[in-house]
Amino acid sequence: MPVNTVIDLLNITKGNSIDLQNYYDLIIKSKQKKWEFYNHELIIGNTPQQGINWIGPKLTNQTYNLLKAVLVRAMNNNNYNDGLRENGKYAYCFRLDNGNINYQIKPNMVLLQQQRFQYPIYLFIESPNRNELIYNGKYKVLNVVTNVGQPYVLLQHI
Repeated sequence: MPVNTVIDLLNITKGNSIDLQNYYDLIIKSKQKKWEFYNHELIIGNTPQQGINWIGPKLTNQTYNLLKAVLVRAMNNNNYNDGLRENGKYAYCFRLDNGNINYQIKPNMVLLQQQRFQYPIYLFIESPNRNELIYNGKYKVLNVVTNVGQPYVLLQHI
């Protein structure tokens, strides 16, 4: 499914897929005024390689309440313990910062702040051929699990 704007991405329906290059382009070009993807109110923060992005204005401690959504990308065959759990819940691991978990970096903070500000988390799962992402629906953080080897957020479909 071609996604031409951030609004298109926010309106994607469960089960639809987006070409990986289209997804990367949207994230990168949403920040640049010269591209058709640009909308000053709906910038996609962070780089596409990180796997955790957010939609809204430039992120500061005062703008979490203005976020429209968080995008998380789960990859097949990764080193994380991401994946489906019982009752359709999904475990999504925090991102590492130089090999350690830093809860203060923005990608992890947007996950931790979700319960407070109630923005949806859009879960995209890499397709088996690794050239597209399949939209798995909107989620919220149910629990933060830190007493395991690799801490994660447990996401629940909303």
